[in-house]
Amino acid sequence: MTLYEELIEKYHNDELIDYFLGKRKRYLNNVKPRYLHKLIQSNLLEKDLERTTRISYNSYEYYAKTMFDLGDFEEKYQSKSKEYKETFLEEIDVRLKTLVLNQVTYKLKMNLRKKYQGTS
Repeated sequence: MTLYEELIEKYHNDELIDYFLGKRKRYLNNVKPRYLHKLIQSNLLEKDLERTTRISYNSYEYYAKTMFDLGDFEEKYQSKSKEYKETFLEEIDVRLKTLVLNQVTYKLKMNLRKKYQGTS
């Protein structure tokens, strides 16, 4: 099994979905309360959470694949101990989560303008 496959098997699961969902909820509640209020008024909160979580989850896999394709991790870490590889995969997981949170989870917005144009 390659390091990429090990990473995906270990970290790309329902816990990752819950992680991104929780981060999005916390972000909206603490950082974007006005946007959260608009989502609730428009009955789009569930759609926003589902969409953002799905895109975050898929982006994690995409960024992981890209990272492993561009890096020569397999050659560098093939001869390392199991503990060393596990530590390396944990570090990659943290970096990927941070990347996805900053690039996707915290950046996505629903287009609420269309909803309000017809009501004013």
